[in-house]
Amino acid sequence: MATSRPTPILAQPTSYRPPAPPARPTISYGNRDRLSPSLADEESSPMGTVGFELTVFGLDHQNPDSARDHLVGVLNDLRNRHTFPPVNVRRGDATSALDYAFISLSSSVPGPRPDLLEDLRLLLNTLPDLRATWRLCNGPDRTRRLFFAFSTDNEAQSMLTPLREWFHARHMPIMAERTTHPPSTSQTRISFDLFNGDDVDRVMREPPFIRGRTLRPGRPRFVDPLYGGEVAIGGIAGLGNVESSLNSHLRQRYGHDVIVGSRVELEDDVYCAVLRDWSSTQAFLHDNKNGLPTDWFLYGVSVGKPTLLFSFNTQGAPPNPVSRPMPFSTSENVIQPQLDYFRSEFGQFTSTLNTMFDPSRTE
Repeated sequence: MATSRPTPILAQPTSYRPPAPPARPTISYGNRDRLSPSLADEESSPMGTVGFELTVFGLDHQNPDSARDHLVGVLNDLRNRHTFPPVNVRRGDATSALDYAFISLSSSVPGPRPDLLEDLRLLLNTLPDLRATWRLCNGPDRTRRLFFAFSTDNEAQSMLTPLREWFHARHMPIMAERTTHPPSTSQTRISFDLFNGDDVDRVMREPPFIRGRTLRPGRPRFVDPLYGGEVAIGGIAGLGNVESSLNSHLRQRYGHDVIVGSRVELEDDVYCAVLRDWSSTQAFLHDNKNGLPTDWFLYGVSVGKPTLLFSFNTQGAPPNPVSRPMPFSTSENVIQPQLDYFRSEFGQFTSTLNTMFDPSRTE
């Protein structure tokens, strides 16, 4: 294995001064127009960069340092023609040869400044064979991951080699693999990160048939981020037009222009929004760290606690706890169980979505 070198810091000339942040992000985001008012170890993000990193795919991957070194070269070449702030480039993993690396702004840039990273992301996406996105979650990327669940460690180990051979026979290169024990289940999981996203889709359509049985793959649960510092609220499935309701309350409390754009993802179970600026985002998360006000919803229904989408994805984008209200009236007691039943079909409950990292979870 190649000896790891220190993480490169791509320094900009001392004359560099970041431009003033925009009043609000200038991004194309889902329902932006429709919703306008009628008028941060190598695998872990430093706390200061949580939710404010890019992932660049399509890089060299001969060894664990290759992607990082390739990206350093790309950025140094871009500096000959473009001006952008000093950044840090980090490996995707300390031991696996991955085709991606992470970019964050240097601590010398006052921040967070998602607008500067968004400009750099768009610039990188003009280059052939590279793809830059907002980083999904803490740890390795999960967007091209499949997993197979087994009841015991012995069963999982007995299927590991046949699964490798199955992928190899179909010319589906494996980038990384891991065996894990999710704390919420008694299963043993074998996960494969593939190089080609189309291969992931193909396996989901045509799962392996090995030793007389079909092995049904699973996918991690996540929402692709569209901008740094995006917020998420889970557990809204089955509650009607929650997006409009949340947008209305946010505007009333934080200003009519607070929402740049919002959307609902994961089968209408997760509300996501980009807010006007980081101060507004911080205020919203701090004011509601114990949950949204109970009077924002009818019948005492509650949804998940607001958190950064990066943190939400790190937790596995779980459906959030449902708080059942005390009895109010006969009619309300009929409605609430119906809502609870509908929402429970989207998964098992979990807690503590405001925790930035959960190192015990690998899926």
